[in-house]
Parts: sequence; C-alpha cells; structure tokens
Amino acid sequence: MIARALASPAPPAPPRALVVATWYSRAGDADQALQWLEKAYENHAPFLLHLKAAQAFDPLRGDPRFVALLKRIGFPD
Repeated sequence: MIARALASPAPPAPPRALVVATWYSRAGDADQALQWLEKAYENHAPFLLHLKAAQAFDPLRGDPRFVALLKRIGFPD
C-alpha cells in the first residue's frame, strides 16, 4: 500500500502527513487517515486550508473526528 510505504520509518524523504493521510483515506482506512491529518495539523500544514473541499477526504466527512478537526482549523459549521 502506498500510504504504508510513505509512512515507513526510513523513507527517502520525510513523509508528508497530508500525502499519507490522502492515501489512507482513499484506501478506506479512516483511523490512519485521521491520525496523519492530526500530524499535519500539529505541523501547521498549509494545505489544511483546503481540507474542507478536498475530495480525497470525502469518506471522512461523516466522522466526528474529522468534523472536530475542521472546527479546530477554523471552518464554520
């Protein structure tokens, strides 16, 4: 799986949390996707400003953890 390869401890470059989260979301692994989104949030990833519209995260939209993350980022309800 691409997400696991990107998240491995010794990749050629540091994993980009949003890229890893995207692949986990697309693979249907909400827990891992949200864990990586949290890492992106902690690292102030600029792309989080587009999170609400990013289609890759459509499978997470009904998850309360995703909704809470959107609120922490500052998106209105």
